[in-house]
Amino acid sequence: MITTEEAARITGLTTNQISWLARKGKIEAQKFGRDWAISRASAIAYAREWHKPGPKREEGSQGG
Repeated sequence: MITTEEAARITGLTTNQISWLARKGKIEAQKFGRDWAISRASAIAYAREWHKPGPKREEGSQGG
């Protein structure tokens, strides 16, 4: 488990974006008081998926 700051450095995202991903369940995390502990493997996996070349499909979007 790592801090939001370390997850931000690893992924290239901001700490606010990391916290949002944790709240939404997009990355594995546990909340301790007001702080998040982020799964390093989950943050790396998310960053790899996010940085894949090609268009991104937004959740809930329809094709066409």
